Amino acid sequence: ATPFDPAEFATLRPREWVYGHFLISRFVSVLGAPGGTGKTAYAVGVALSVALGRPLLDEPVHAPGPVWIYNLEDPRDELLRRVQAALIAHRVRFEDVAGRLFLDSGRDRPLVVAARLPDGGVVAMPVVEDLIAELQRRGVRLLVVDPFVKSHRLEENRNEQVDFAAALWARVADAADCAVLLVHHFRKGGAAGDAD
Repeated sequence: ATPFDPAEFATLRPREWVYGHFLISRFVSVLGAPGGTGKTAYAVGVALSVALGRPLLDEPVHAPGPVWIYNLEDPRDELLRRVQAALIAHRVRFEDVAGRLFLDSGRDRPLVVAARLPDGGVVAMPVVEDLIAELQRRGVRLLVVDPFVKSHRLEENRNEQVDFAAALWARVADAADCAVLLVHHFRKGGAAGDAD
């Protein structure tokens, strides 16, 4: 057990908010909802706000900087369409995000941080260290991973396996000193008041 020392309060720094009141540097946040509800469009708006350093969605930008959107589901041309639509809707010149916005598609380059072994164990993939290095090299303030389920090869109904993947994303956020936003699809077909 670590004893409490009141002197530790003197070393505390304020939280390093990046955006709104849910994205903090060195932390993972999850944006979750059923499919087709606008999660990706909202995430793109948040990403552009951070890249531009101005609130496009009426939420404050605390730490502007480079943003990396890694869409693991859609092809690059669809990702470009979504970004283009957001820029047009918010009347932002394309040039204003050049050099501050990075876009990748999982169809071109998968991003899998964890996998299940044949014996049922789980392992972190080597890409985790490469990802941290690239985030540091680019000085990325926000990494958007969409959707979370495509970032691992684990069983989503096994809490310990999903916890392992989440812990890897927390390691990425902490080591790269950036906020990580995981976009997560909840199960479709639930009804209001249904715990599922």
